[in-house]
Formats: sequence, structure tokens, C-alpha cells
Amino acid sequence: MMNDEKLRVLKASSKLSSRTDLETFENILEQVSMADADWLPKLFLVFNDDCGNDDGMFSLIHTIERFPDSYYVKSFVDHIKSIYENSKYWASMLFSRIINNENCLSEAKKNLRTADRKAILALLTHMEKDGQFDKRRHILEDLRKLLE
Repeated sequence: MMNDEKLRVLKASSKLSSRTDLETFENILEQVSMADADWLPKLFLVFNDDCGNDDGMFSLIHTIERFPDSYYVKSFVDHIKSIYENSKYWASMLFSRIINNENCLSEAKKNLRTADRKAILALLTHMEKDGQFDKRRHILEDLRKLLE
């Protein structure tokens, strides 16, 4: 089970500036189980745009993606404001993974109406400005329309 100390260590090592940080980070992530569902919103806040090793952040994404799609997508949407404020790049990366998965995209569409409208629009705008999302621009536009 996750506990406050493990979460503190995850956040403290989230810059992943050393091999030790990465090993510590990944060892804790391996311990996360579906029984830790109440920690999912806190895990979203471990993302760090200043990390020195993307592999660690992708390990965090993979840990989050082990949760049922309906749960993790709803949790992401419900906490989009704090996730986006904490880490714009990784919020965009995780949301791009959500929209690239048909089941997750369907869950996102179901839950967007309850999202913090300003935060989700800021995330969509950020993604639209980033050229790496051009292939999925039509999906971003569809999601924007859902919020109107």
C-alpha cells in the first residue's frame, strides 16, 4: 500500500537527477497496486516538467495506466486543474495517451462536462500549440466542441 512517506520520496526524487533517484522512484512505483486507487490523484502530482530522465516519468504513466481506464481517466479529468498547474508537459503527454486510446477517449468524453472547464481548455490550447499533436488535432477540436 502507498503511504505518505512513499509519496514524499516519489516527489522528492521526481527530478530524477541521479541513477539512485531513478532506481528509488521506479522501486516505489513497482509497489503501487490497484488497492492504492485513493492515491491516484496524488500520483498525478508527482509529474515533474524539470525531470532529468523521461524514462522515470514514463514509468509513472505506465503505473497510472495499470488502473482501469474508467477510473484513471475520470480521476485525470477530475483533477485536471492541479495536474496541469503542476506539470503542463506531462499533463499534455498523459492526455495525448488518453485520446490515442479509443476506450480512454470515450471515457474522457463522458467525463469532460464535469471537468474544470478553464483548465481543460488551457490544456487543449497548450496541446494545439504543440506541433507534436497535429495528427490528433481533429480530436482536440471535437473535445473543445463538447465543452461549448
